[in-house]
Amino acid sequence: MKDKDKRSRDDDETTWKNLPGQLAGEASNLKPIYWIVLGLGVLMLVGYFVWDYLATDRPSPGKLADQALVAGDSPEQKKARLKAVSGLTMFPEKKAALPHLERVVKESKDPEVAIIALHGLVAYLNTDSIPLFIDRLDDPEKAVRFAAYEDLKRFYSGALPNDIKYNVDDPPANRSKVINQLQNYQKEKKKGIHDLDPTTK
Repeated sequence: MKDKDKRSRDDDETTWKNLPGQLAGEASNLKPIYWIVLGLGVLMLVGYFVWDYLATDRPSPGKLADQALVAGDSPEQKKARLKAVSGLTMFPEKKAALPHLERVVKESKDPEVAIIALHGLVAYLNTDSIPLFIDRLDDPEKAVRFAAYEDLKRFYSGALPNDIKYNVDDPPANRSKVINQLQNYQKEKKKGIHDLDPTTK
C-alpha cells in the first residue's frame, strides 16, 4: 500500500515538473491562432479609425485650409495647423480639396505646413499647379525650397527641363534667375498645349 502511495506521489511530482513544458507546447500550438486574432484586431482598429474619419462630420476642405493657415507660435496652434493640412492632403474628395491645397501651398508661412502641402499637391500631378512649386523655389526656408525642387522634378520625369540647373543653396539672385527660366519655359509650353504631359520635358 505504501509503495502504491509513493508511486502516486512520484507520478504527481513528475506531472508538475513537466507542466511548464506542456504549457509551453500548448502555447506554441496556439501561436498561429494568436497571431490571426491579433491581426484581425489590428485590422479592426485601423478600420475603425478609417470609418471614423470618413463617416463622421469632418471639416470641409475650405475649413481645413483656414485652420492650416492660422497664425500663431504656440505648440497647440502648430499642432492644429499640421493636423489640418494633413487632413486636407487625405481628403477623400480630391477634386474638392485641390484648390484649397493650392491655397495652403501659396499662402502658408509655416515651413512644415508648406512642405506637407507641397507633397500632398504633387500627388495630383496637376500641371496648373506647377507655378506654385516654382515660386517656392525662392522660399526663405531651405527645407521648403528643397521640397519644392524635389516635387517639381516629378512633373519633368525627374529633372528640370532644358537642362536648367537649380541649387537650394544658391543665393537669391541665382534662384531668381532659375525661376525666371522655368516661368518662361512654362509659358512656351502652354502655347497651344494647355495640359502639359508630366512625362515629357
